Amino acid sequence: MTLLDIRRYFRDVAEGGVGAAGMVLDLLTPFLRGVRSHWGIDEATAARTYPGDELVSTPRWSWTHGIEIDAAPGEVWPWVAQIGADRGGFYSYQWLENLAGCDVRNAETVHPDWALRLGDKLVLHPKMPGLDVVAIEPGRSLVTFAPPDEQARATGRPWASASWLFYVEPIANGRSRVVSRFRSECSDELASRVAYGPYLTE
Repeated sequence: MTLLDIRRYFRDVAEGGVGAAGMVLDLLTPFLRGVRSHWGIDEATAARTYPGDELVSTPRWSWTHGIEIDAAPGEVWPWVAQIGADRGGFYSYQWLENLAGCDVRNAETVHPDWALRLGDKLVLHPKMPGLDVVAIEPGRSLVTFAPPDEQARATGRPWASASWLFYVEPIANGRSRVVSRFRSECSDELASRVAYGPYLTE
């Protein structure tokens, strides 16, 4: 292991510690979920209609987050397009994700061959089914979807569904905003509401 590898490891652990503290805070403050549901953007921006909303038209819960970046959309999009556990990672708390077995390595450069395409899977965890990439507007939006088991829904058995959008838009002064929107619905029994609801998934 090189000195650079050691530095990266301790950086990942330190960032993971911050992430873990945030997770504990979230668990202890469910009454702040309304504020967290539009982290990084105002309520009006979060309330807009976005691509893919029709896939989960009446979510049991959702969040719409955003971040502003000092780069043009054309520079930002390639990073968004390669997101996924088996590609560029999630640019998040890599150490924590790997504790959960995600086997993620956050990319530090763009790899054009990693870009998601229509029909690909957005992999969240090696042992979980990926989300289908169902719509792409290159340079602008990427919509992924886990459809419900319609047979289970029709027969009253547990089911769940989710959509996840990544949306890049230009803002003032040549900058960009990336919006991440997650919408989820599931059957009404307690086990599904706990497994797929906000308290654990958030």
